[in-house]
Amino acid sequence: MSTLSVNSLQTADGISPVLVSDIAKKSDLSASGGSALVGYLPAGTGAVATNVEKELQQLLKLVNFLPDGYVTDGSVDYTTEINAAIAAAVAGNKALYINPGEWRHTAALTVTARVVIFGAGKGVSKFLSVNCDAFDIATGVSFVAIQGITIAQATRYTSTPNTYTAIRNNGTTANQNSYHTYRDIFIDGFEFGFDCNAVSSSSFINCQAAYTHKGITFSLQCLNNAVSQCTLA
Repeated sequence: MSTLSVNSLQTADGISPVLVSDIAKKSDLSASGGSALVGYLPAGTGAVATNVEKELQQLLKLVNFLPDGYVTDGSVDYTTEINAAIAAAVAGNKALYINPGEWRHTAALTVTARVVIFGAGKGVSKFLSVNCDAFDIATGVSFVAIQGITIAQATRYTSTPNTYTAIRNNGTTANQNSYHTYRDIFIDGFEFGFDCNAVSSSSFINCQAAYTHKGITFSLQCLNNAVSQCTLA
């Protein structure tokens, strides 16, 4: 019995050839780059067609940087992974989504350039800071937005005084940190909630600090900042 070798298929009209080699195999689609083989057309007149891989990569998620079997209860130190996620968002000029859960870290989370970091809401997406500052924002960094998260110190200041800050801005009079937005943030247990050095033209909206020594401080040359609907005793 002879065998038939099929190198191409034809569409129903019998005209347009379809090469078998052009048909994505299951193994190709399930590979790490398989989403690049699937087209995607965003809604809206004039939207440009792309593929699923490019669309998904517009938004980074913290869990994409965590190892298999990661936990969400704050029992494992993910300092390296969180900082890697922030660095990737900075490098790619993309937003970083903090998934629901409690994310433990034991060294400051560093922000070196403009970035957007947002969570699922206060009490839902939570950073657990263990004997360290939470966010350390470098000198001269502008256009930072952090919102929708809780930042908690492992041991509250009111129980055992500490010297840690939830969000520290390291601006100088010569190189200010400007155009920041902090919205819907709950800060728990730090000596300082916001330590703002040379911060200008920035907004603090619906932020609360509890069990802290001072909710917010401004020093050096801080100009044109707005604090609204906040409880930062």
